[in-house]
Amino acid sequence: VDSLFRAAEGRTVFYISHRLSAARRADCILFMKDRTVEAVGTHDELMRTCPDYAVLYNIVKEAMETPSFLLEHVAGKILSEIRRQAPEVKRARVTVCKMRPPFTYSQNALDTPNTSACVTLSF
Repeated sequence: VDSLFRAAEGRTVFYISHRLSAARRADCILFMKDRTVEAVGTHDELMRTCPDYAVLYNIVKEAMETPSFLLEHVAGKILSEIRRQAPEVKRARVTVCKMRPPFTYSQNALDTPNTSACVTLSF
């Protein structure tokens, strides 16, 4: 994310992401609900003025800060909390990736610093 922000300095960039670090650093965030833009603002503005954004942000933040050995547990916790705190959400898909995981399935991947492991769960 840091390299993207450096490369984008002085330019307009549309960056579609769920990454918390990107959200906090963005100049402008468009929060979408039911395929329409529900709110626009900085991270701090949306945390104050858009309850749905704040709920989802905090769900992901808490899950990502909780130590876990399996990506499936992180993704499952996020989905469980979305169901509990936002019951109006009928469908959700969560993908969690770990950059440079401690193990990989390919010996060649161990030598690659940009390897990642991902898991996707949905309801």
